[in-house]
Amino acid sequence: MKDSSVLAIVGPTGSGKTDVSLEFGKLLSVEIVSADSMQFYVDMNIGTAKLPVEKRTDPVHHMVDICFPDINYSAYLYQKAARKCIEGIIRRNRMPLVTGGSTLYVAGLLYDIEFPPGEIESGLRKELEKRAESNPDSLLEELRTVDQEGYQLIKGGNIRRVVRALEVFYLTGIKYSELNQLWKNRKLYYKASIYCITRSKQELYERIEKRVDLMIEQGLVEETKRLLSKYTLSSTARQALGYKEIISYLNGEYDLDEAIRLIKKRTRNYAKRQMTWFRNDPQTKVIDVTGMDEKKIAAYILKEYRKDVTSSC
Repeated sequence: MKDSSVLAIVGPTGSGKTDVSLEFGKLLSVEIVSADSMQFYVDMNIGTAKLPVEKRTDPVHHMVDICFPDINYSAYLYQKAARKCIEGIIRRNRMPLVTGGSTLYVAGLLYDIEFPPGEIESGLRKELEKRAESNPDSLLEELRTVDQEGYQLIKGGNIRRVVRALEVFYLTGIKYSELNQLWKNRKLYYKASIYCITRSKQELYERIEKRVDLMIEQGLVEETKRLLSKYTLSSTARQALGYKEIISYLNGEYDLDEAIRLIKKRTRNYAKRQMTWFRNDPQTKVIDVTGMDEKKIAAYILKEYRKDVTSSC
């Protein structure tokens, strides 16, 4: 474990992490490292609830707008780049504040997990993705042949995980089941204090509903049209919540009302999965902030952080 101290404020989408991190910047000398799996894409602004550029300077934000949406940016690349950001922040005698809700990126940054590099846009991945569209069951069967234990772990899960598991195996020889075991045995890479903010289900869902409505008002449909006209979106970018449903709407698969309904539903489901992961992480302290504004939350987390640091000395 690195001796350097890192603070992380995580939580489900819509919980208020961004506002809290900005408030925290008023309390400590911090620089923010984003752990959002879509905010590093240039021009994907409304659907990712990205802060305007002028609000990313105080505190300074890192890992936002770092690549174009025609790239499948990987957890491996994120881990390498984000850790360099943290090293720079520490050299400047400031506190790295990791904030976001993408569990894979949070874990990859804060824990001693080694991701296989793979290839960003490998020909193999493209081939596997094409096969997944026409015959996903054949890929699942192929995984069972090369990694029976991995097959049992993923069976019934997301086909994208099957694609990635096969790609990693063929490019590196590492089985998904072996990676899963490493994941279970993970240890903190930094001396990290991780706080997850959560709200009552009713309050969180109301915030998600309002957030989606605001995105539509701000021009999510128009932003998606611009993205499609400007880029050949990577498979990762096309699957982003909000954009995926609007793309389907633009393709005539359903009307706008149905697209909005699906965005809200899938965002709620995503928030559930995020909270399940954070609650099951023994290193993460979950804090219920129902009814609290960002100033009170930031002050409370700072109090808890100081208490935890004192008790660990």
